[in-house]
Amino acid sequence: MRREGMSPAELAECRANLKRQWENRQVDKELIQRAWETARRLAIVLYRDFGATKVAVFGSLTEPKRFRQNSDIDILVWGVSYDKCLDALWETKGLDPEFKIDIINFKS
Repeated sequence: MRREGMSPAELAECRANLKRQWENRQVDKELIQRAWETARRLAIVLYRDFGATKVAVFGSLTEPKRFRQNSDIDILVWGVSYDKCLDALWETKGLDPEFKIDIINFKS
């Protein structure tokens, strides 16, 4: 690379290569399946033990090509206070040590 940086043609080629790599990356279906199973178990706990009225998954788990080994599981929950969400997070910490879990309470 030249001292002043990449030429426009080199930059365009680099972008095209990165785009191809992004579009052709492999999806770890087993990892995603385990993450969804963890999310389902977490939803059951939130409904049963914390009185959640609705639970939703958002973030990279909802887009399989973005979900990776170091991705977390993002959960949005209705009907549970912020303090109870912290309690739920603490209680479910050992649910699956493979995944970091974020629980967000929805305020209407």
